[in-house]
Amino acid sequence: MKTMALVHERAAVGVSSAPTLVQAIDFGHGGNSASAVGEGWSHTEAERTWSIGPRSTLLLEPIDAPMQALLEIDVLPLIVEGVLDAQRLEIEIGGAVVASLRVGSRAVLGFEVALPATGGRPLRITFRHPDAASPLDLHGVPDRRRLALFFRSLRLWRLVEGNAAGVAPSAPAPLSRLTAASDADLMLSLESIGYNCELGSVQRAFAAEPLGLFRFATTPIESLIALLDDGLARIGDPACMRVRVNEADEYLVEDTAYGTSYHTWIKRPAMTEADLMRREVGRLRFLRRKLLADLEEGEKLFVFKWQPDDRLKHEDTVDESQIRRLGRGLQRYGANTLLWVAPHERFRPSGLVEAIGEHLIKAYSLPFFPSEWDQPACLDTWRTIVRQAVPLWQARLRAA
Repeated sequence: MKTMALVHERAAVGVSSAPTLVQAIDFGHGGNSASAVGEGWSHTEAERTWSIGPRSTLLLEPIDAPMQALLEIDVLPLIVEGVLDAQRLEIEIGGAVVASLRVGSRAVLGFEVALPATGGRPLRITFRHPDAASPLDLHGVPDRRRLALFFRSLRLWRLVEGNAAGVAPSAPAPLSRLTAASDADLMLSLESIGYNCELGSVQRAFAAEPLGLFRFATTPIESLIALLDDGLARIGDPACMRVRVNEADEYLVEDTAYGTSYHTWIKRPAMTEADLMRREVGRLRFLRRKLLADLEEGEKLFVFKWQPDDRLKHEDTVDESQIRRLGRGLQRYGANTLLWVAPHERFRPSGLVEAIGEHLIKAYSLPFFPSEWDQPACLDTWRTIVRQAVPLWQARLRAA
């Protein structure tokens, strides 16, 4: 199984609150990785740094007191189709292995860890990658370095009151051959907030696997507006959660407080409903905290796509006044911009992108249904939209 986004699974209890950023490492030029890298790193490149050899170490700031934390890394593995399909990665902190997985594509990975106090010494993190290989040996590129993973960033978050949060691996899916690293970078800057799983699936096709509360969820616009108005307060509340099974025998979690629903990617034979509920409480509480932090940071372009569908109820339709209300809901948390992907019109062809407000960008798209989400027509449309929308959003951020 190719694991794209993983946090250790535990039950969640306690007060739900936004995590606190403890330390951030940028591995590109102009970043701050020089003071943190130990053995097993190559020279810094424009945006990232390669780990080399079988082991790489980082030395982070000392930890004054034990804490529950989230370690988040943005990595791209050295792979060659048909020769080396994934890089094995093992992460060790304080002498204990906290994660062991295979990385088969560009991914943002999150791991919940219990960090000990370091007694004034740096926090040592060791990355073991036994599949490091030379590009020269793999496909004749004149580069003899034994490369493993291209690191872009690392963030360490403190989880308030020791709240645990299990986030399951995303369901594996074949990657599109259309992908390019620049496309993955652009896709990782997006955060889907609805209406359905289309953007989440498109991100996967471009080898981008961000963690997001609504990435694989159904979120009617009035539900989104209501939960933003409420501070997401009841997300992860067991009293507001109901489990059902869909036609594929997969558990879904329905949110009765706001009217959203979530994929779990767990089949009924694999887990009891009681165990699933405990797992989902933790998963949703963690993703709620992360969304609140993303909203406060203002470093994501939030995306809502809606299209007509005969199966939708009347209250699930969307008009511009609702979109503007949604945009205002996002802006209450920080300087957030909404990308609204709407049905194409006679004089607004699919792929057109235009700013229609200070924090609102509108794009136009053909309708695509689940069977088409990994097909070239859908991926090309999203690529066209994102390549226009992200620079427009970033230019406005710089001008603010």
